[in-house]
Amino acid sequence: MSTTIEPLPALIEESLEEAVFLWTRWESDLTSLTRNLHEVWLWTEDRLFGALDGVRIAPTRLLERHVRDALNSGLGGYTVAAHVLAISAADNARGLLGDLLTAASGEMLDAMIRGIEVAPLDGSFTSVAKLLAEGDPEHCAGFARLKAFRRAKLGEELTRAYESKHAPLQIKVLKAIAHLPDDYVAAWVVEGMKHDNPAARLAAIDSGIQRRVPNAWSAAMHWVRSMAPEAAPLLRHVGMLGSVAEQEMVNSALAEPRLRRAAIWALGHVGTRAAAERCLELMQDAAMAPLAAEAYCTITGAELAKDRLSTADASADAVSPSFENDDLDANLIPAAADLWPLPDLDAVRKHWESVHDRFPPGARYLRGREMSLDWLMTTIEQGPMLRRPDHIFEAFVRTEGRYDVEARATGPAQKRMMAVSRRRMPDTDVQSHAATRE
Repeated sequence: MSTTIEPLPALIEESLEEAVFLWTRWESDLTSLTRNLHEVWLWTEDRLFGALDGVRIAPTRLLERHVRDALNSGLGGYTVAAHVLAISAADNARGLLGDLLTAASGEMLDAMIRGIEVAPLDGSFTSVAKLLAEGDPEHCAGFARLKAFRRAKLGEELTRAYESKHAPLQIKVLKAIAHLPDDYVAAWVVEGMKHDNPAARLAAIDSGIQRRVPNAWSAAMHWVRSMAPEAAPLLRHVGMLGSVAEQEMVNSALAEPRLRRAAIWALGHVGTRAAAERCLELMQDAAMAPLAAEAYCTITGAELAKDRLSTADASADAVSPSFENDDLDANLIPAAADLWPLPDLDAVRKHWESVHDRFPPGARYLRGREMSLDWLMTTIEQGPMLRRPDHIFEAFVRTEGRYDVEARATGPAQKRMMAVSRRRMPDTDVQSHAATRE
């Protein structure tokens, strides 16, 4: 008679339901207006991975049944199922994962890749990796995304996906190339910037700027000067990395209705006294007030709730977009921006009057302190989640790739990447670098 005690199916099912719910919550928290990385771990992520542990212990004979249950829970269920199958010790786990991935496409495949991205993989994943690498172009593009996320060596999957001539797959490739070795990235960027699809050109330019490919910046500035609506995501680069003259394009874009929201976001990266005052003016427009208030807080370090600068005690976290409606690769303003707290204009004006002397003209500020590389990294490590992808992008560019953190990884994984990145930087670089304008 066996003495092995197996977990009760009802407990596994309960853990599965909780994991699907918490994964959705966690994805939203990764763009939280107020919570930082530690708070996301404390409030959501720790509970999520506890629930996932409750599913992954399912024995071989029960695992497939619970995976099928997960697949009936929407895209979040596909993500959880893929994650569990990637880490489960059950004999049939990798085989099931391979079968599901092979049959998946579109949003379902993307959701499963997301679940695998953040899983602690071991050598047993090799068989699944081979299926992706040898699959159709869509699976190759997914494999490229997975490898780029995990900073693994990219290979032939890039070429196979790109040669499909299918723009959505090519866009994934052009995002992944930012993590290619120096000898290869420039050629890919140049090829991508010739693409007919604006989103593909944008992905190539993004990767090119990230890797300091010279033609990428000039192409971006030419596109922004055109004031074409498709150039909106590039305004954030102007705010973070542009010269004083180039930043004038942000002010020009404020007059263009289809660029205005992106320009307000960029003002938060410009970070000057003039930018803060412009945000204050923009708060007079009720439609733009929440976005302008967030940019103002990014510059000054004010907190709407804590400093009593909002019209109500609205909770930004309560209105985050659901996972199903969240574009994980989006470069634009978060969908929840319209539901952020509305600033009390009189209170914000009084706040600015009380602090404006701390912001001399010309310098760049981030959350109330003059910008430096060390402060930028500290803000990534301790500040709100919302702008961290942009801050990480800027730190990567300014350190020539030495500061490299994956903004959508788990908290522990991000902290490891932060520690490694810090060790890569000579103290002289941190002390001498001031991220001010030319």
